[in-house]
Amino acid sequence: MQKDKIHSAVQEKIEHQHFYDSHSHMAGMDNGSPLNDKQETSLAAILLHDYISYLAPSCIFSPQIPTSTSGWQEIEPLINLCRNMSTYTALREGIRALYGFKGDDICAANAKSIDEKIRHTYSTLGERAWQRKVMKKCNVKRQVHICQWQYISEHWKSLPLSELQKQKAILSPSLVIDGFCLTGLAQSRKTLEIIYQNMKKPPVSLIQHEELCEQILDDFIKAGGKSIKLLCAYVRTLEFEDVPTSTAKRLFSKKKTNLPPSDFKKLQDYLVIRLLEMAQKRNLPLLVHTGYSIPTKWGDAENLLTLLQNPRLTGMKIGIVHAGWPAYEKALLLARTFKNCWFDMAWLPLLSPHIAERVLTEAIDILPRNKIMIGTDTGTAESFYGAVMLIRQTLAKTLTAKIREKQFSVAEACNY
Repeated sequence: MQKDKIHSAVQEKIEHQHFYDSHSHMAGMDNGSPLNDKQETSLAAILLHDYISYLAPSCIFSPQIPTSTSGWQEIEPLINLCRNMSTYTALREGIRALYGFKGDDICAANAKSIDEKIRHTYSTLGERAWQRKVMKKCNVKRQVHICQWQYISEHWKSLPLSELQKQKAILSPSLVIDGFCLTGLAQSRKTLEIIYQNMKKPPVSLIQHEELCEQILDDFIKAGGKSIKLLCAYVRTLEFEDVPTSTAKRLFSKKKTNLPPSDFKKLQDYLVIRLLEMAQKRNLPLLVHTGYSIPTKWGDAENLLTLLQNPRLTGMKIGIVHAGWPAYEKALLLARTFKNCWFDMAWLPLLSPHIAERVLTEAIDILPRNKIMIGTDTGTAESFYGAVMLIRQTLAKTLTAKIREKQFSVAEACNY
C-alpha cells in the first residue's frame, strides 16, 4: 500500500472510531452552568475562555486585559500574539468546523458574522444541548468532567430530571478533593469554606472533618460520581509523607492560627492520604495533575512514588494526568512499572501536536496499549471540537509512522 494511502486508511478509521475523553471541563466548568443556559455567548467569550485568557498576563504589558465583553478591536492584539500557538489553531478550527467562516483566519472582516452565529446557537439551543450536539458530531461518547462539590450538590440538583439524565448519560464526574485536604487553588479552598458555612454544626475536630469527607464521597457516588481529582501540584509538591493521627489532630485544632509551612504540609499530607484511603475503599480512581507547575519540581510525577509505594494505598488506581510533561519520561516509567498506574496524555496535543506525537510514539513503544489514555482538557464546545480533531490527527500521524516502520500492520494500527 502506498504511503499516502496508508495514512488515508488510518485517518479514515480513526475519524469514525468513538472516543472517550479522559479529562474535560466543558460541561459547565467546575461549578456548573446556570439552570437557564440559553444565554448569548460572544465570540470574545469563546476565544478567551480557555488558555488564551490564561496566557494574557504573560504576553500583554498593558493593564487592560481583554474580557468576554470586549470587542474585536480590544481582543485582536492578544489574538495576534497567539495565532502561532496550537491552542489557538485548534480553537479556530473548531469554530470553522462548527460555524464556518470566510477567509483563512478569524479577523475584523468576519468576526461580526461569527459572533452572530455563536450568539444565536447558544441562545437558541442552550450551552448543555449545544455541547451534547457537538459531542455527537465528533463521536465522543463520554467525558470525565472535573468538578467541585457544588457541581453535584447544587448544579445537578437544580436540573430538571430529563436534563439531568441527559447529562449523566455523557458525563463521568471527577471530584476535586484539594479543598477537603486544605490545599489546592483558591476555588477548591473556597468550596470547603462554603460547606462549613452551610452546616449547623461545622466540624471542630479532625475526626468530625473526616466524617464529613466520608459523607461527601458517599453522596458523590450516589449522585453518579466516578473518580477523584488532585490539583495540588499547582501550589505544592506531590510528595506525601505518612503523618501520625495524633500529630494531625493537634495540627487540625490549630489550623486557623497560621501554622508554620512545615506543619501545614504535614496536616495536608495526612488529609490527602486519609481521603485517598476513603476513596480506595469506595473504588474511586485518582486522577493527579502532574507536570505543568511552577516550580516544575512540584508537579514531578516521580513524587507520586510516595503514594504508589504506600502500603495503606496498595492497588489504588492512579492516572498521571498531562503525562507529567515536561518530565514525561518519569510518568512513562511509573505507568510501565505499576499495574495500578496509567499514563494520561490529556491536554498534550493542545499544548503542542509535535510534543504529543513524540510522547505518544514513545508511549506506544514502552507501554501496553491499555495503559495509555488521552483527553481534551477544554472548557467550551468549540475548543473541545478542535482538540478532538487535533487528537485524531495526532493518532493518525503517529500510527502511520509506526506502520511505515513495520511495527504495526494497517489492521493492527486501526484497532490500536
